[in-house]
Amino acid sequence: MTDTPEVLPNSETLERCPCCGSTSFRPTRAAGLARCPHCHAYFQNPRPRQIDIMSSYDTGLTYASWQRDNERRQVLTRRRLNLFRSLCRGNALLDVGCGDGRFMALAAEAGFHVTGTELSEAAATLVRKKGMQVHMGQLTEINLPRTAFDAVTLWHVLEHVPFPGATIARCVELLKPGGILVLATPNALHDLFRLYLPAGRPPFPTVHSQGSEIHLTQFTPKCLRGLLQIHGLKVLEFGVDPVHRDSGVLRFIKNTMLHAQTSMGWHLGVAMHFVARKVHDTA
Repeated sequence: MTDTPEVLPNSETLERCPCCGSTSFRPTRAAGLARCPHCHAYFQNPRPRQIDIMSSYDTGLTYASWQRDNERRQVLTRRRLNLFRSLCRGNALLDVGCGDGRFMALAAEAGFHVTGTELSEAAATLVRKKGMQVHMGQLTEINLPRTAFDAVTLWHVLEHVPFPGATIARCVELLKPGGILVLATPNALHDLFRLYLPAGRPPFPTVHSQGSEIHLTQFTPKCLRGLLQIHGLKVLEFGVDPVHRDSGVLRFIKNTMLHAQTSMGWHLGVAMHFVARKVHDTA
């Protein structure tokens, strides 16, 4: 079975891996998807331009759907905060790609001094209505002071940015020595595993319609762990980011299976999280 994605006009073609800069990446069996043999990232090539992506998010459709899923998202947000709050040595927090500001509001209630960044004016408006500060633009282009934050969070952001490697490097610059970087992304192993099921489909379907979430890069646990370590970060925690709601026996079985997998440094869940500490100043 082959998916035919709806492609936005005026795509751009990459000559280097957006994560590590290698020029020796290769196409995969899935149309429009490349793989880097050096850092093991999968990425769209060609891919939509940033101006088209921003236009898609500014419809506000993405954030409207979030508001309708209030209960589940509130539980997920509390779990994410609890991942790192006891590890954090201060209370200055930067939430990159802060969306509608839900996580920022919860962190502020917990005593953090929170700043956000966003590409979407529709999302930034929701953040400002909550009375919080948000900077517009890509993190790599925003003028923020070096070593100013005790924690930087990226909740399902890294797969959206044009150059994930540069984004991680910028996060490290903004962290104080000993600061915490926390991120969650889709888990590429999940889709790669599904590819080999009897009814398997090409991995990482890309739907580029207005208001859809557009993923430019996909990471395996090995890939993301390597990127964090290259940029001077020590991984403290790795696990499942529970973006889907399960209940009863299914939840017990899935959680048991995923716990066993994470003890080996990998899992096949839909999404993953990492918590890492900046072990030295890269200046």
